[in-house]
Amino acid sequence: MRSVCTRLVCLAILAMGGAAWAFEPSAPTAEAPRAREAFFVPELVLPSGQAPLEVALPKLGADVEKAWEDFFMRNGKDFTVFIDAQTGTAANIVGAVPLIPGRGIGNAVTLAGLSDRLGREVTTVDEAVVADLVFQFIESNRAAIGVDTRQLGAPRVHPISDDLWQLSFPQVHLGIPVRHGRLAATVSHGNLVLLGTESWSNVDVSPVPLVDAERAMEAGNERFGLTVSPSRLWLEPTLELAPVAAKDASFGKGQKHRLVWTYGLTLPGEHARWKVTVDAISAAVLAIEDDNHYADQSVTGGVYPVTSSGLCEDITTCGTMQPDTPMPWADVGGGIYADSAGMFPWDSGPTVTTLSGRYVRIQSSCGAIRGSGTGNIALGGTNNHHDCIVPPGTSAGNTAAARTAFYQLNRIAQVGRGWLPNNAWLNQTLTANVDIVSTCNAFWNGTTVNFYRSGGGCRNTGEAADVLDHEWGHGLDDNDTAGTLSNSAETYGDIAAAFRLSISCIGMGVGPNPITTCNDANYTARQLDYTREPLVIPSTPQRVCTTCLAGTGPCARNARCASLPMGQAAYDLAFRDLLSYPFNYDVITSLLIGNKLFYQGSGNVGAWHACSCSAGTSGGCGATNGYMQWLAADDDNGNLNDGTPHMTALFNAFNRHNIACPSPPLGNSGCATGPTVRPNVTASPSSDTITLSWAPVPGATEYWVMKSDGVNACRLGMARVATVTAPGFVDTEVLNGRNTCYAVVAASSGTCFTPASLCTCATASW
Repeated sequence: MRSVCTRLVCLAILAMGGAAWAFEPSAPTAEAPRAREAFFVPELVLPSGQAPLEVALPKLGADVEKAWEDFFMRNGKDFTVFIDAQTGTAANIVGAVPLIPGRGIGNAVTLAGLSDRLGREVTTVDEAVVADLVFQFIESNRAAIGVDTRQLGAPRVHPISDDLWQLSFPQVHLGIPVRHGRLAATVSHGNLVLLGTESWSNVDVSPVPLVDAERAMEAGNERFGLTVSPSRLWLEPTLELAPVAAKDASFGKGQKHRLVWTYGLTLPGEHARWKVTVDAISAAVLAIEDDNHYADQSVTGGVYPVTSSGLCEDITTCGTMQPDTPMPWADVGGGIYADSAGMFPWDSGPTVTTLSGRYVRIQSSCGAIRGSGTGNIALGGTNNHHDCIVPPGTSAGNTAAARTAFYQLNRIAQVGRGWLPNNAWLNQTLTANVDIVSTCNAFWNGTTVNFYRSGGGCRNTGEAADVLDHEWGHGLDDNDTAGTLSNSAETYGDIAAAFRLSISCIGMGVGPNPITTCNDANYTARQLDYTREPLVIPSTPQRVCTTCLAGTGPCARNARCASLPMGQAAYDLAFRDLLSYPFNYDVITSLLIGNKLFYQGSGNVGAWHACSCSAGTSGGCGATNGYMQWLAADDDNGNLNDGTPHMTALFNAFNRHNIACPSPPLGNSGCATGPTVRPNVTASPSSDTITLSWAPVPGATEYWVMKSDGVNACRLGMARVATVTAPGFVDTEVLNGRNTCYAVVAASSGTCFTPASLCTCATASW
């Protein structure tokens, strides 16, 4: 657990005259001890909590109740509202208010309409337009929200994706920043879907200090036993308004403010950066904190997200290098490893990584890998750099393939560990050899995964996420319950890649154009979506018998060609049957179910299905066939004969490819007393941390926290990173500036669970 401190924003302060009265601190003795431990007055500890509006209104009074009546008359009643128990402001308003043009429900907003609303010509939706529209909504509903809009500072506006905007309005009172206070908003698909306050109560104290900056520093320095001012200030004295807890306060009245001076100093021979808070009225020292972010250092580098094409015309084939991508669980020297977000504890001194991490070790044929820094380690990377081209001034092995393989292999292993936490292989270190002097292939050799550099019309296979995932899948297949590769072994790798990357063309990263590679006879890429094949006909063992060359795969045919019936059946399950009646799941939920069944249901698979070319028959009734094993993974009560929760989807997917079994009889049964309502999740970012909150779900005994990150995070098969027994989760493994997305599933057992919450993203920042 790392200490998280909010970084101060230094604003220019108007020059003020001398203090109205003089403060003379008592003279310290020569033996006065310096404060070596952080301290703070108890009222700086702020409790937090939210209450549903219907619970809060009787406690807030008639004026507030009238304000909310006006809100619903103005905006409609289709909102869920939570009130901050400390401040009485709106901690979260969940709704769908059309704000900018988009595909959100009920959204008919046009640019012409925006021009009328804003009183200026709007030809495109940019940060200023979104900020002004959100401000309009806040201004129109300020009485209900509970904010004095004069205290809204200049917003930070981030377009996270084409469909997602995030805004943060800091609280400022007469030019003085209010510590921790802000209002946040999220716009999704054109609709304002979330808006709420954080540590916001309207400030009503004077901004004029009675103690000037010099006197405040004297008071703080005395606490350290300093007889002279410190020679090194890392933060000049700055006025702030600090929130403090009010004693014995009623609901919604629990927070007040104190005008304070804050400054920062370092002491000779110490690495600590002390931050001192002094009351600007009484000169009382309120807090001394070490502001070093001891887990605030990171290992990052440029990574190709899906392919390495250098272009991102389509998010499913995106090949533009993503800078500052975390290197999960990287080594940083001294036997210390970074966490899943590439963060690690650091006090002082040099740091070094060789990408020999906790779970993945990279070796490049281009040379040794060594990245260093003093704290942060930035490996760098430039789009369209391939093979042995490295960032200037870095080691010969710091290649695009080295960084990409390290990140992607760690991420798919994280997905696997979420469903198979006890698998020994997943908890060991896997060696990946990249930039090998050969072309157009990659392989698993029983102990390592291996990837070739570019040439011969092929891209570097270590820069292609689908190829990396596929070869990793061979490794897991070789180290699961059965302990040997399934047949066809290509199936295992294909499903692993498809279910993490949400793609259908496996091997598209090898060809020069990932969009057309699956239709190019020069490459052995496989198309798992049969509707995108020229014949638009599901692959079956019968087709394998007539179209594939002889080999050792299913139906005694070539393993790659013969893998398509099961690969397409798995793809159909996640991207066709679970999305359809009677389930009608969203993609996040269908991928979650698909990954769960794949990881938990494939370990004992031998042959994925039966096949006889001479008899023209096929099926999946064997105990080690894919259909029966996945049914067992879906079972909720130890009896397959009475059905499973997703049985018809499984049957339809497998039967479409002639590899299902007519028994047991079909029935989507079980989980009658389990939870059914998906959680409604709010993500609140701060420095290095994202806090998730949601209301209790009836019937749930646990909640699964799913997570992904990066440019296409909401399209990925998410990793299950935590299971909690009560609503709420604080994720401290977050890289500032990195898009991080979550979904939460309410469950009563390992097989009885709700649809996942909607994908909720946030970006932590300093």
